[in-house]
Amino acid sequence: FTALMYAARTGDEVMANALLAMEGIDVNAVADERRWTALMAASFHGQTAVGKALIGAKGIEVNAMNEDGWTALMWAALHGHLGMIAALLQVKGIDVNGAAHAAAEGGVTAQRMGAVEAKAEEVAALLAAATSPAPEKGHKAGEKTAKAKGGK
Repeated sequence: FTALMYAARTGDEVMANALLAMEGIDVNAVADERRWTALMAASFHGQTAVGKALIGAKGIEVNAMNEDGWTALMWAALHGHLGMIAALLQVKGIDVNGAAHAAAEGGVTAQRMGAVEAKAEEVAALLAAATSPAPEKGHKAGEKTAKAKGGK
């Protein structure tokens, strides 16, 4: 774990903001072969305030994947953290249709994780984001979703 990952995991806003203010901080640093980032840790644990600070950090890679191809959005969806889901969906370029490539998961997307594990509100938020063609919302609409709904 890095200090920033620890702050993200525990929701320590003071520590996270102090670390983010440091010159040369790598907001996308990974500590080991599992390739977890601080944003993934915040998403996994539902630490929305720290997650928002990370999202606003220069150079953050919101679509970074761990060793199994899971992203911060997937972790937030899996655990039903609506605040993190909403914050991530506001990021330009967030990939709501990216599939985890882990063989054990069968290419599961954030939407499917939310549909299986989370409450109806999280699923509705993800579905609305994935099917909306409005680029100003910050996310990719995804061709698969449009085709599934009879679109082009």
